[in-house]
Amino acid sequence: MTSTNPTPAPIRLLRTDDLLDLRFSFPGLRLDASPFGRRTLQRADPAVEGRLVVDFGPQHLTEQAFFEAAPGLPAEGEPGAGEPGAGEPHPAPPVLAR
Repeated sequence: MTSTNPTPAPIRLLRTDDLLDLRFSFPGLRLDASPFGRRTLQRADPAVEGRLVVDFGPQHLTEQAFFEAAPGLPAEGEPGAGEPGAGEPHPAPPVLAR
């Protein structure tokens, strides 16, 4: 005898090494558990396709950058070389991000 469950709840996976953020959902599928402890995903309705959906969360952020000169940078002879405070002006926070 096989027991069945409704569509499994979504599962979120957040990998701490690199902050990979995934969300798994299972529309049209159900979780079947055999008496031997093995679980499988099956179509909830054999006439309708089941899907395994993986949503990729935001993986990175790009922030607005500003040029700042440091002693010895840029190379001697280039504009702003070695001038304290040389570079482009910074706007007040917050800065742009995507």
